Amino acid sequence: IKLYSSLKPELVPVAAERAHARGLRLSGHIPAHMLARDAVLQGYDEIQHINMVVLNFLSDTLDTRTPVRFIEPGKQAANLDISSDSVQAFFQFLVERNIVVDPTLATFEGLLTARPGQMAEGDARMARHLPSQVGRGLLGGGLPADDDLARQYRASYRQMLALVKAMHDAGVQLVAGTDCMAGFCLQRELELYSEAGIPNADVLRIATIEAARVAGRADRLGSVRPGKLADLVLIDGNPLVDMSQIRRVSLVMKDGVLYAPAAVQRTLGITPWQSLRPSP
Repeated sequence: IKLYSSLKPELVPVAAERAHARGLRLSGHIPAHMLARDAVLQGYDEIQHINMVVLNFLSDTLDTRTPVRFIEPGKQAANLDISSDSVQAFFQFLVERNIVVDPTLATFEGLLTARPGQMAEGDARMARHLPSQVGRGLLGGGLPADDDLARQYRASYRQMLALVKAMHDAGVQLVAGTDCMAGFCLQRELELYSEAGIPNADVLRIATIEAARVAGRADRLGSVRPGKLADLVLIDGNPLVDMSQIRRVSLVMKDGVLYAPAAVQRTLGITPWQSLRPSP
């Protein structure tokens, strides 16, 4: 069950009790006028979006039902001392309670680094492959900002990457979620974890077996082993060396059906990252 910022804080323990009684996990945004630590104490199992982690160190008086939940972290994350006792103690708090964090960095790359007429780096990579009318939709820019604020936003975005790396180093469980274009943003999310300094092998584990464990499906998904579902992707490259090669998908097997991604993408007007190579 996912909760949102508009939920009244006093309803969090009620939702947690009902969810847990049915074997469900509770995740989401942190409700307005509440800190992430308080949400965890009242039953959260997972926190969505890196801005909700940053807000834990700001104020519980902010009305995060509004764009303030993006604007204030964009202004202030750059000044967050990740090595401070308070931040490190929060990491340990999350680890001790087995709390999962879903950073959605790809979304914040767009919000904090794009300007009108200038795409974020990840969007620019995608746009070259998308139908022109879709690609043009990525030119609108992120959060409104003058030049000074835009520089602050970019600095805060870089600090968010560092924050995700620090959480990983501290043992916080991450999942690679997205909140942007389906079919493309997951790869960008993994690229950003790699750019943040998380070893590529760990990034791949986050996206596969660790995600399956969080979902309670590690007995069937997340790794290639006898007895597990044969849901596979074949990569023409080595993402252990270069995470961007995760985009070079040659073949997908899902529910016993083989798919050629290049053929599927072409029917949608998308230029494939590569063409399917014929079998020898």
